Amino acid sequence: MLGISNFIFLQHMKSISRVFYITSLCIVAFSSTAQQTSIIGTVYTEGIPAPYASIEISPSGRVISTDERGIYQITDIDLGSYQLMASYLGYRSETKEITISADGLHTLDFKLSPSTLYVDQVVVTGTK
Repeated sequence: MLGISNFIFLQHMKSISRVFYITSLCIVAFSSTAQQTSIIGTVYTEGIPAPYASIEISPSGRVISTDERGIYQITDIDLGSYQLMASYLGYRSETKEITISADGLHTLDFKLSPSTLYVDQVVVTGTK
């Protein structure tokens, strides 16, 4: 025969179990609606990986850099459409659009071409 203290304890455990169950359901529901993915790629300049090139993600305005091998990885990207712009000193920037419609890893490489920069004549004078 159960005493009153055992009965109260069992009722308390049932309440804790319900709270745990409801919390678990909420976590699963929110994690399935907030799907995220990653984008990985390499920035090339004349066929050579570009170390420390910049990648700007629009519309977020987030900017990341490639590593010493020209590779970048963008994590925690929500599903949707984005424009990525790769830039590197002495090369024309390149913009590409990507639409993320499923979780997973997406690849997007850039091939930048040299940029010619013309400047006016520079005159250096010195006095002794």
